[in-house]
Amino acid sequence: MHLVMFDVDGTLTESYQYDQACYGATMKHITGLDVDTDWNNYTHVTDSAVTLEILQQHNLPSNMATEAECHFAIRLRTMHANQPGQFAPIKGAPRMLQQLKQADVGLAIATGCWRDSALIKLKNSGVAVDGIPMATASDALTRQDIMRTAEERAAQCYGINQFDSVIYIGDGTWDVRSSRELGWHFVGVGADIDNLRSLGVYHTLRDYSEPEKLWQILAEFGIQHQGMLA
Repeated sequence: MHLVMFDVDGTLTESYQYDQACYGATMKHITGLDVDTDWNNYTHVTDSAVTLEILQQHNLPSNMATEAECHFAIRLRTMHANQPGQFAPIKGAPRMLQQLKQADVGLAIATGCWRDSALIKLKNSGVAVDGIPMATASDALTRQDIMRTAEERAAQCYGINQFDSVIYIGDGTWDVRSSRELGWHFVGVGADIDNLRSLGVYHTLRDYSEPEKLWQILAEFGIQHQGMLA
């Protein structure tokens, strides 16, 4: 069995911009600091690692990270109550996931989001992930460890020792780097695929509006759709 693993922000949900805004406002509320929300400037691009790096840089107690995680979820819920139109899936993502659920393939989610915030984004964007093994920044600091944890949970879920291969679908340069370090296949999705291509990513999609394109890519890794395009 092959495993197809998804990121969340920019890969399943159109949440990149409001995620940055809510995170910046959260850290301002918790620490009083105007923090940098260009994730490329951090060592590890996950909510937990970025928060810990900021706290350490400013000699603030590490337990403030727990407060930040809770406050961030509250901000997302408040934003959805006031601006529900902000929450949307990457085009075609809900249908794509449903097709994959019906195929002979394992599914998992590995995201740099904290768990509650990831679930808020997914649910309010109409992306159903019930029953899909997930690992988040609430489980580990680094993206590689989060991805490994998701793989382990998926193996337990599907009752196997090892997958034939893992295909990670993401949108960030950190996703490319982590997938390569783990020796996994990578598919780039989202608005920044030109940048991903400049990093040598061969398989890219703007979105999932034409699901046959993703199936064609997955077929190169040994995954067949078996009529799932209907």
